[in-house]
Amino acid sequence: MSHWKLYFAVVIFIIGGLIYLTYRPTSLVMFGWSQKIGIEGWIISLRELFGKTVKPDWVVYSLPDGLWLLSYLIIIDYIWHNSYGLMYYCFIFALPVIALLSEVFQLFGVVKGVFDIIDFLFYILALLFYLSIKYFKL
Repeated sequence: MSHWKLYFAVVIFIIGGLIYLTYRPTSLVMFGWSQKIGIEGWIISLRELFGKTVKPDWVVYSLPDGLWLLSYLIIIDYIWHNSYGLMYYCFIFALPVIALLSEVFQLFGVVKGVFDIIDFLFYILALLFYLSIKYFKL
C-alpha cells in the first residue's frame, strides 16, 4: 500500500477532529480534557475563527464519524497490508460492525441513544469508499 493512503487517513482523521472541536457543544467531556492538557485556548481560538459559520447538521454530527471510520480502515489496512489472516479481518471489520450495529441497536432500543440514518449512511459510505480504494487500486 502506498504511503499517500496513510497520509490521506491522517488528514481525514484531523479534519474530523477539527470539525468536532469547532462545532460541537462545549459541554462534551472532551472539552474538559482540553482544559486539563492545556489546549483550551487553541480550541477557543479555533471556535472563534470558524465556529460562527453555519454548517448543516450532517457536517457537524455525522461527517466526523464517517471520516474517522474511513481513517481507521485505511490505517488498519496499512498496518496489516498483505496479511490476510484472521487477525486482519478481526481488526478491519471490528469498528465498522460496532458502528453499524450501534445504530441498529439504537433503533430498537437495545443501546441508549437515538438512531440516525445519516450516521448509518456515513458509516456505509466510509466502508464503501475504503473498499473502492482497496479493490480498485486507487
